[in-house]
Amino acid sequence: MSNKTYIGLHPNNLNRTEYGQVVLYVEGEPVAFFSGSQDVIISGSLAIEGITNVSASIAAALSLDTGSFMITGSVNNDTITFTQGDGTTFDIIITSVTSSISASFAQNTLSASYAATASSADAFLVRQDLTVQGIVTAKEFHTEFVSASIIYQSGSTKFGDTSDDTHAFTGSVTVTETISSSDAYINDWGSISASLSTIQDASSGISLEQAAAIGNTITGSSIGIGTSSPTNTLHVAANSDYPVKIQSLNLTGDPYLEVGGQSLRIIDPDGGIFSIWFDSNSGASPTRIITFGENSFNVTGSVSVGQDLSIGTITNATVDTDKFLVSNGGTVEYRTGAQLASDIGAQIAVPTLAQVLSSGNTSALGMSVGPITGSTLSIQGQGLVSSNFFVGSRLSINVVDNYGTDPDKFLVIDTTGSVKYRTGAQVRSDIGAIGSGDPTLDSVTDNGSITTNSIQVGTISGSDLRLSNVLQSGLDTDKFLVHGSTGDVLYRTGAQVLSDIGAASSTLNLQQVTVNGNSTSTAITASALRINGSGEFTGNLTVGGTITAQEFHTEYVTAAVIYESGSTKFGDTVDDTHTFTGSLNVLGNLDSTDSYIDDWGSISASLASLSSSATPSTFDGDRPITQPLLPTLVNYNPGTTTVSQFLEQVFYPDPGFGIEILTNEPFYILESELSGSHVRGATTTNTPVGNYYNVFESASFTANTSVTWSIQTNSVLDIEPLTGKLFIKINLSGSATYQAPKVISGTVTANATSGGYKTRDFTVTVLDNTGPTISTSDITNYSPKAASFVTASGAYIGEVYINEQADPAGPPTIHTFGGTNPSFFSSSLYNQLAGVSYYKIYTTQALNSGSYVLNFTGSDLYGNEASASSTLVIDANTAPVLTVFLPFSGQIQNYSSGSIYGSITVTDNAGDAIDTFTLSGPDASYFAVNRISSNMGGLSARGQGSGTGNEKWAVNFNTTPPFTGTYNITASATDNFAFTGSLAIPNTLSATTPSLPSPNGTFYVIESALTGASVTTATSGIAGTVATMTTNQPVSWSLSDDLSGKLAISGSAVGYITLKDNLSGSAYQNGSVLSGVVRATNTYGLYKENNISVTITDNVGASISPNLSFLNNYYTKDGAAGFGNILVFDPQSIENVQLVGIGGPDGDKFIFVSQSAGQSVLYPFSSSQALNSGSYIVGVTASDSYGQFTSQSFTVSVFANNPPVIGLYSGSSTVTSYQPDIAQAVSGSTLGYVQVNDGDSGIDGIASFNFTGTDAAKFDAVPNGQVGNEYVYLIKTAESLTSGTYNLTGSAVDGFGFTTIKPIPVTATVQAPSIPDSNDPFYIIESAVSGAFVYNSTTGFSGTQAQFTTNQAVTWSLTNGTYLAIDSNGKLSAKVHISGSAKQAGNTITDEVVATNTFGASRSLPFSVAVVDDLDPVITNTLAGKNNNKTTTATGFGTITISDPQSLGNVSLTDFNGPDVGSFTFSAGTAGSTRVYTVSSSAALNSGSYSFSVTGSDAYNQIAKAAFTIAVAENLPPTVSLTGFTKDVSDAENNEVIGSASIADPQDDSIVSFTLSGTDASKFSASLASSTATTALYAVHTTQNLTSGSYNLTGSATDSFGLTTVTPIPVNITLAAPDVPIKNAVNFYIIESALSASQVVVNSDGYTGVQADMNTNQDVTWSIKSPSTYLAIDSNGGLSVKANISGSAKNASGAPYNLIQEYVVATNAYGVSSEVLVPVQVTANAAPTLSYTGLSVVSGSANVGNTVGTVTATDPQSLDSILSITITGGANSGSFALVQTGATSYTKTYNINVDGAGLGAGSYEVELTARDSFNKTTTETKTVTVQSTGTTPVYIYINTINRSNLDNTEAQALAAIGAQFYEQYDYANPDYPLAEWIAGNIGDPITVSGQGTATPKTDGTVADLLEIKTLGTITQDAAGSQPLFLFPSSSALPSLPNTMYLGSDFSTMPAGQHALITYATTPPAVTTAGVLYFTTDVAVDGHTEWGVVYGLTGATGTNEWTIAASGDTLP
Repeated sequence: MSNKTYIGLHPNNLNRTEYGQVVLYVEGEPVAFFSGSQDVIISGSLAIEGITNVSASIAAALSLDTGSFMITGSVNNDTITFTQGDGTTFDIIITSVTSSISASFAQNTLSASYAATASSADAFLVRQDLTVQGIVTAKEFHTEFVSASIIYQSGSTKFGDTSDDTHAFTGSVTVTETISSSDAYINDWGSISASLSTIQDASSGISLEQAAAIGNTITGSSIGIGTSSPTNTLHVAANSDYPVKIQSLNLTGDPYLEVGGQSLRIIDPDGGIFSIWFDSNSGASPTRIITFGENSFNVTGSVSVGQDLSIGTITNATVDTDKFLVSNGGTVEYRTGAQLASDIGAQIAVPTLAQVLSSGNTSALGMSVGPITGSTLSIQGQGLVSSNFFVGSRLSINVVDNYGTDPDKFLVIDTTGSVKYRTGAQVRSDIGAIGSGDPTLDSVTDNGSITTNSIQVGTISGSDLRLSNVLQSGLDTDKFLVHGSTGDVLYRTGAQVLSDIGAASSTLNLQQVTVNGNSTSTAITASALRINGSGEFTGNLTVGGTITAQEFHTEYVTAAVIYESGSTKFGDTVDDTHTFTGSLNVLGNLDSTDSYIDDWGSISASLASLSSSATPSTFDGDRPITQPLLPTLVNYNPGTTTVSQFLEQVFYPDPGFGIEILTNEPFYILESELSGSHVRGATTTNTPVGNYYNVFESASFTANTSVTWSIQTNSVLDIEPLTGKLFIKINLSGSATYQAPKVISGTVTANATSGGYKTRDFTVTVLDNTGPTISTSDITNYSPKAASFVTASGAYIGEVYINEQADPAGPPTIHTFGGTNPSFFSSSLYNQLAGVSYYKIYTTQALNSGSYVLNFTGSDLYGNEASASSTLVIDANTAPVLTVFLPFSGQIQNYSSGSIYGSITVTDNAGDAIDTFTLSGPDASYFAVNRISSNMGGLSARGQGSGTGNEKWAVNFNTTPPFTGTYNITASATDNFAFTGSLAIPNTLSATTPSLPSPNGTFYVIESALTGASVTTATSGIAGTVATMTTNQPVSWSLSDDLSGKLAISGSAVGYITLKDNLSGSAYQNGSVLSGVVRATNTYGLYKENNISVTITDNVGASISPNLSFLNNYYTKDGAAGFGNILVFDPQSIENVQLVGIGGPDGDKFIFVSQSAGQSVLYPFSSSQALNSGSYIVGVTASDSYGQFTSQSFTVSVFANNPPVIGLYSGSSTVTSYQPDIAQAVSGSTLGYVQVNDGDSGIDGIASFNFTGTDAAKFDAVPNGQVGNEYVYLIKTAESLTSGTYNLTGSAVDGFGFTTIKPIPVTATVQAPSIPDSNDPFYIIESAVSGAFVYNSTTGFSGTQAQFTTNQAVTWSLTNGTYLAIDSNGKLSAKVHISGSAKQAGNTITDEVVATNTFGASRSLPFSVAVVDDLDPVITNTLAGKNNNKTTTATGFGTITISDPQSLGNVSLTDFNGPDVGSFTFSAGTAGSTRVYTVSSSAALNSGSYSFSVTGSDAYNQIAKAAFTIAVAENLPPTVSLTGFTKDVSDAENNEVIGSASIADPQDDSIVSFTLSGTDASKFSASLASSTATTALYAVHTTQNLTSGSYNLTGSATDSFGLTTVTPIPVNITLAAPDVPIKNAVNFYIIESALSASQVVVNSDGYTGVQADMNTNQDVTWSIKSPSTYLAIDSNGGLSVKANISGSAKNASGAPYNLIQEYVVATNAYGVSSEVLVPVQVTANAAPTLSYTGLSVVSGSANVGNTVGTVTATDPQSLDSILSITITGGANSGSFALVQTGATSYTKTYNINVDGAGLGAGSYEVELTARDSFNKTTTETKTVTVQSTGTTPVYIYINTINRSNLDNTEAQALAAIGAQFYEQYDYANPDYPLAEWIAGNIGDPITVSGQGTATPKTDGTVADLLEIKTLGTITQDAAGSQPLFLFPSSSALPSLPNTMYLGSDFSTMPAGQHALITYATTPPAVTTAGVLYFTTDVAVDGHTEWGVVYGLTGATGTNEWTIAASGDTLP
């Protein structure tokens, strides 16, 4: 068939648009593209409507960005299953599909939709993850994860759906409106920055409304706190004694007022004085004040007491001075004794006789007779005196009875009133006085007198002192007249007489005798000292002889009695303890009731003979032993043979087993140490010499396990229990005993916390205090080199210090300073530490050069002396020396005005300052000078001259150099001592010829180039680098004549070459060469020439590149068809091209579409007519704008079309034979399918496929979709087939009109059913009846019914059918009763099943059914015995159950019998296959056994029997189990549970009670805690506070049957000590400046952090063990100091001063204590720090009064105030003065002002000393620099901070100095260089932790940034570092950079930029850099505006640098 073409639309809407492609159009729009590549492209979505069941498969291939992605899938009902390329699957569920589903799958996008109706949508379910790379848009989002959250379309958001949901926000949460909650409301709080302890509303604080909102009440004008019904303006109600507290926080100690229900109290925690003021005006001075002191109060004003006023104690009230308070009208007044006597009308003296007589008295008053001149008072006869009779002078009686019979004359008045004479003996008798001799002890003791004083009886006038009874001696009824030593008769009362004669009043007892100091020196031998009755000695009784008594009793601890018989009784109760120190020797037997010896301790004697009788017994200790009271002693054999060995082995093994004690011995102590000092131990290498404290460490013991340390009794040494460090507890200093070389011995014990102990002996050697040594510093080691150093008094020349072994008594001192000229020097003590004193030495006058000897003598406080000598050398001064530093030579072109010609180094060997530096000579006017650096030495930190120094001076041109050659100039330098040095400067200035011009490559230019085009180094002549010639200096360029008309060159050091005339159209075309000479001439006329040549290159014509497809003639059969396109382009991309013609043999059959000309043009290419298959030759021609043409021919192929192919599968041309069974060949059945393709890869398509042949009417060809290019057709029957062969042919027609015919063979057959299958094996029970199922279960009566199946619809039948039947479904059952038949258990029923189909074909299968047993019934029971408390009446005993194990019928018990069956009843339950009978007793039963039997049967009449015995047990009492009952007294207070009793009844009785008894039962109670039916748990409580000991207590438990169990309860109350107190930190600290009440803290600075705290395991009272000097402890265990540490012996100077050690004691409520030694380290109070600003000015700013800097002293701990900063020294101390400008609590700032005279350029040294309130000082020497006018300081740093991040970018370079945000936000990273510089720390090293360091490398002054090079080289490390250059932003410094050049060629740097130049390479190279300007907080070197040039990369090695602007000549 010939090829055909289609033009337009095919009838089936398929249009072949081009070769190999068919497009499907819908309504004129292409929607699907089918091509030969088998791709199907769907434009838009693919909609499949009305899907109900799609059983075919869908395959689609899609090419994605990442490769091929294949999805195959199947659709079934509501599930779409996709199989991915890797074999995994996933489903899409589509529910309730009734309308439409649309899905599209384009590249990277999957969309799906389902619409049930026009307005609703159903769910789309993705079972696995769904990833959306774009945006998911929805009205709401729901999540089922944990809680619920919804994002609404409105913008609202819902988080959570239940109240227990939690929402966590990491970061900030900003709420612009309110936050509301059901129970908390926060409205517009603003910013909440810290805690919410203060809730601020609009008016600050908490409002009354807010207070009410939290439970308080506001009612009208009343406020209720804690009450809802306030009765006053402020009503406070609370469950406390004092609910109201008013406190002032502004007063020391924060005193406060508390108001309670019963009182108002004022509490001052500090115990200070406070007052109560009463006044009407708060501003007035009060007149009524009560002031309360510590133990008193004072009232200003009157005090009125309404009732009694009681005064407890009145000082000296009994002395009877004027101490009388009286009430005067209600006012208490003070009255003297005289006033009081007057008040009461008392007589002051006895009235005189004259007074008596003048008053007319006769008898009532006593008579006092005064002097009666010239007469006497005579009484004639008897005179009666009824009262006292006083004689003022003498009373003479002429006659006295018995006068002369006794030396003493006493007149007495007897009872009748008569005056009688009585002898002394009579008087003694009258008054009952003791006789003239000493009283005897008999006379004393007869009265029963006792005394506590000693009795010493001596001799009185040779006779014994005897006392007899004196009756009524104490009544004083008699009145005595006595004859005095002058013969006068005096009237004395009895008491006075007793006093006169030294007698005791009344009865004289032993106490009265001894209290008066009476004693005797002789023994009382005359008679025994007898005490009738009981005698008491309150003191000691010492008897030198023997004390004999029938019994001796002692009340000390226990009781002991020594019997007269020789026996002795020790103790009276078994708890008495008797301690014997020494040996106990028992000669007889040692008996014991239980032979128990506990806690023997150490027994040194042998226990080999220990017996309880006279005969020693043997002991077997070689046997295993177990002791239940010792849980660890189990089956242990000590292997001993004696008691002592046994006890040692079992109870006293080595206590130190496993403990190893280590020490750092040998130990030493200095003989001058004080109490508390640590003993020192040796290190690994030291010996006892050198500095005692520096060489040795503390002597200490350590162990290999956890231990506490103690030391056996020792009068000198003690040990810290936790650290194991030894210390002394007495002063060795001053002791005569413990001095060198004394050795102190001791024994230390390590007590293991796990048990056991070990001891170790040690010795401590006392070392000699060897005395101090004196050393000097800086005097001889660093001699000054210039007399200028000491030209005035006050110059510092060195220091001397005296040092010793840190004498604990204090540091040594120097007391004598001498030498050859001692008056020339003075000393100043400036610092003292433990063991060392420092002195500075100053001059007192100017010194000449020469040597000066200084001698020093000193001593320590221990009396040891030392001396030393030193020599000071003052050298003579010399003139400065000038040398050339930077050579004066160079090329003239490198210099201009301001350029540095060279530099001079000025060296002054004496360290003098250089005053002037000048130039002279004929050419000096061409130059200027400036100082660029100064290092003149001056003074070191301690004031020594540092020797030789130097300055560098730059010599600059001040004009453009006028000539080359040598300039005549001389430099001179003069120091500040007018010494001048000079140097004629050698110099040469020359010029150089430019270097040979060099090309940057071979030069080319294209033949079509025009004027101005650049010559290039590219071989094309049209691209690449511009051609240049380069020389080494700026030049003017020129070309030789043969080139000057064709080429041009311009530039400076680099010349750029261009065309001067057109080459296009000229004679110079491809291959020509332009050549000649180029010349470079400098400004001095010097030049160099070089040859130059330029090659002319070809202009290449257009290129043609066809891109064509070869088509099947399906596409060309109908007309024009596109074959692709042709590309025309210029290969050099310099001009336009176009396609201008088409030709060749077949050129007329093809056309191209014209396009606009361009450098690259694409032309569509197609046929102009229909084409047959074959080859076609075509040619095309293209041209370019240069007029060149290019032609190319090619062949176009058209392929022939092929007919369609019919086959069974893709690509097959074979059709199989179809052979269906007639059962599957009914009408509408599918017999199979065929696949048809067009034979041309789908180009033609299949137009039609149908069946032909004689039987074609019986079949239908049904299209079934397309797979790739294959069209699938189903072969269906149009009617039911009969068996046989059918004539059928298939015919296919493709789109090209080709037809293919293929026979399709069909043969129908008939098939019998399959052999029947079954679910056998089969079973039936022997009791089955007709109709019962046959089962496949072995039970024969349950499971699945027996059944047969086959593969067709059949009719079922049985061959035999005697016993069995089969239904239409093939299921078996019993046809007759099996029960009663011949087929019983164990038999088999056999038969055969037959299956017959509708066509009569059949199959059969024999089978069998097993007959199984019907089982006997089963009897079970739940009968249980009871104890007889449950059988007092009829009682149930359980059940008997009979059951059919197969549940086939009813069962029952049919017979009850046995010996005891009558005692029970049997109640039957519900009838069934299981029946329960309840068994009960018919009456009460006694304990014993009861028997009976039962018989039962089932429906199949099978029998079961069983016999039973029921036991009735005897009831038992309850059991009691005790827990606890051993408690500490702290847990045994009133109402404490101390134990429990668990009571259980062993049977089933309930517990009815548990009671307590015993002698201590009243102290306890029992309460029921919990219970069950047969158990109870009782808690035993205390009813009072218990003391330690054992208690007699018994518990009784009774059950419901009345049985009781009595159990002793062992109550044991112990008394435990608190645990050893522990610290809340490892170390405690206190600062040395602490005052009383300061807290001890855990921070090592001694003043911050948590308070040091002690705690233990009990409630305790805390105290410090006496003696306590420094520490105090509060009730909570918090430690503080009770005395000032400041000023005490404790400080931070070193041991032992820096350690406080005192014992902390914890005492519980029972008086039991534990203690621990607590060390507190005394830490240093830091000295003030000094910081500075300025210190560098120019000379014009250093006049008198000018400020050259500031100094600030700061206390670094913010503890002490700064007292002062003073100038204390320095070479130039007189040139400055300090003026205070500011102060805070802990700082002071001073200006440093110029004083005396203005300062010239140079360096000036001043020493500053700061002193704080703790008297700590800091001294520093600083240098003030005065710069010459016109010089500016610069600094060079090397920075390693973040250097690894430097990447040649501005961002990282700025980050390295902390400046990345500075220009935008004015922010510098803290601690980074920029922040430090801004703070004024320019020139200081800067470290950023973990990042690196910015290190200053050099500094100096320059006149121009170009001079940075003169500062010398700097070195970076191998890892690279960032260079930094700091300079003031000052008009005095020229050439400040604005931007930094980032290029690499300095010569081409644009104008206005600066470059950072490094000299590490030759020639110098540009280093990329940036510049930043900033402002400092304080002036640095007189400047606050600064700039920094920073490198963008890290530099390495050694470099010199400069900063240069464009056009600068590099130095």
